[in-house]
Amino acid sequence: MLFRTPSSHALDIFYRLLGTTPVKVKWKNAAQAAAIGRIQGLDPSIVGLYNGPNNLRQQLGSITLINSVHDGWVTIINQNWLQKLPNNLRDAVKKASNKTFKQHINTAELIQKNSKEALKKLGVSIYQPTVEELSLWRQISGHHKKQWLPYKEQLLGDSKAFNQFYDAANVTNKRV
Repeated sequence: MLFRTPSSHALDIFYRLLGTTPVKVKWKNAAQAAAIGRIQGLDPSIVGLYNGPNNLRQQLGSITLINSVHDGWVTIINQNWLQKLPNNLRDAVKKASNKTFKQHINTAELIQKNSKEALKKLGVSIYQPTVEELSLWRQISGHHKKQWLPYKEQLLGDSKAFNQFYDAANVTNKRV
């Protein structure tokens, strides 16, 4: 399967572990790549798929919800630029970012529900894997695989730091 990935080393590893052939395609070109058969799959969230560029939703046939890419909006700010702003403007940017984040939290579930319903109306089937199926995905491609070790070390210096972040994320997500 030819699978669209952005320029993401992590997603490249993930989809190779799952047996696909990752193909780097810019997000803005995803619909065209799907239409001409250059890719057969891609991994954005439900909201991302519905709102994708160039009517991407028209190229979709089915979606499996493995949650490899989560719905979420992130405020990304160049820290060098932010630090050069006067204090009052820096504070205003931070306040606006926080307000946007809180508004998103309050509407994210509704936006995801509306995107799913709209995709279904277009004839896209949406499959929610069972707990056992999701466990199999993790067995095949999870963080415990040796292919992840160089990536963990490159990002964090060693596996110990990764394990600390992983444990913290599981506490935060109530998976412990």
